[in-house]
Amino acid sequence: MRLKYIAMERPKGIPADKALEILLTGNRHFVENHQENASRASTVVRKLDQEQRPLAVIVGCSDARVPPDVIFDTHLGDLFTIRTAGHVIGAVSLGTVEYAVMVLGVNLVVVLGHGYCGAVTSALSDAETIGLAPVLAPIREIVEKAGGNMTVDDAVRLNARHTAELLKSSRPAFQKMMSDGTLKIVATYYDLNTGKVEIL
Repeated sequence: MRLKYIAMERPKGIPADKALEILLTGNRHFVENHQENASRASTVVRKLDQEQRPLAVIVGCSDARVPPDVIFDTHLGDLFTIRTAGHVIGAVSLGTVEYAVMVLGVNLVVVLGHGYCGAVTSALSDAETIGLAPVLAPIREIVEKAGGNMTVDDAVRLNARHTAELLKSSRPAFQKMMSDGTLKIVATYYDLNTGKVEIL
């Protein structure tokens, strides 16, 4: 049975623009090697044992080189993170984003693409990577629709924008909240060479 989120009073989270500002400031700290929130003290853990109030949802790639809490210099509990190879989303990922937005009250969803993405690189080649067939097919499809011949970097950016657009159109409630200005869904690109996150 589907939960009727709209009938509930939606929790009030931090405004999307403020959440995005916090993430970009944290990323600047990371780039400049001045992390302020690297501590994962047990006192912080104990404060989170009863509830969570994340400031953003991160829909990112599973790549071990792209840990969102590190590159955004955030505290434990700040990010509600959903990670799959190539940040390809399906029913489970969509439902998880919906839960974060409608139940936890998160107002910002960030799609985090990144340089040298293995899933995108594989999708642009003829090779089949073990276990990634369900990931490669949708990436190949969006690349082909865009004309086919492109660099890995261009395909990563295209894939991030596509995932963001998919999320925006996935739920009528999301569309209403975006038009009301209470929800923001953005595509971003993480540069592995510089450590900087760019809004696409």
